[in-house]
Amino acid sequence: MSTLEVNTINEYSSGSGVTIDGVLLKDNSLHGLAFDDHDVWCLTTNTGDGSDGDITSNWARPTGGSGMYTKWGTNITESSGIFSFPTTGYWYIEINVAIRTSNDPTIECQLKGTTNNSSYNTITMARQGCRANVGATYMWASSSVVLDITDVSNQKVKLAVDSAASGSYIQGNADGQQTKISFTRLGDT
Repeated sequence: MSTLEVNTINEYSSGSGVTIDGVLLKDNSLHGLAFDDHDVWCLTTNTGDGSDGDITSNWARPTGGSGMYTKWGTNITESSGIFSFPTTGYWYIEINVAIRTSNDPTIECQLKGTTNNSSYNTITMARQGCRANVGATYMWASSSVVLDITDVSNQKVKLAVDSAASGSYIQGNADGQQTKISFTRLGDT
């Protein structure tokens, strides 16, 4: 076995980085070794009280958690409730949903996706409900999925409320302690 001891390794051509045993070192970061990108968005206000549909507004990065919420890498972007991926790859998406039900057998927060930037279908959902006539009940639900994003122009996701009876809604606030969606890029496709 040989040992290579050097102070500096320079790129052969500017901007390409250096690959060592399958790990790309480029611009002071390691690509392909750990998670390249991570981002969190939270719903800043309650939504869906007795109505169903896409959650098109009131999304922001969380402000709570004693300032410990973090994002790194390239940012997920949001526009009118539609989340766009910055790069291709395998993405782990998790939704954590705070739900208030009021004599409602089921309320859902659906993660919907598109492959053509137009038609959306449900990928997964977080669901809760209360059949008993007990008034307001507060619950949590979560769901996660790994998506293979190969086309950042056409593959996007959004959240929607479904089956919300009057008095039932998805809870939100800006500190990120209620409903949120997180994105973590796991690696290349």
